[in-house]
Amino acid sequence: MALNPALSFYRRMVKTLRLKFEGDIRSYSQFRYAIKMETLSNQHERDPVKISKLIFDLDIAREWLVSEVMRADLQQDGKYKLKINAGHLQNAPIKPVRNPDYFLFKVPDKLIDKTSK
Repeated sequence: MALNPALSFYRRMVKTLRLKFEGDIRSYSQFRYAIKMETLSNQHERDPVKISKLIFDLDIAREWLVSEVMRADLQQDGKYKLKINAGHLQNAPIKPVRNPDYFLFKVPDKLIDKTSK
């Protein structure tokens, strides 16, 4: 039995959304609903070329979501903690950081700005 490429994409996108919006149920639900509606709006498409293009376009959007969109959570002190993962570092020029504890991964020492704040 062959896998349905649209269903495979939908599962990948939902997994991405779940990881990206962990702890943010509202945003996760809104994005998931939008992807579901986009998928359902094309459910009667039978042209393999058009289906492939739709999946490709949405997969580009998924990659953008993974590598470019960042979240920040409000902390008790009124400041926001930016949720950056290693995927964000693939496409962006990196400047030294002053608060390495705001990252979800170990920031390499060479990227930490040790000058006074």
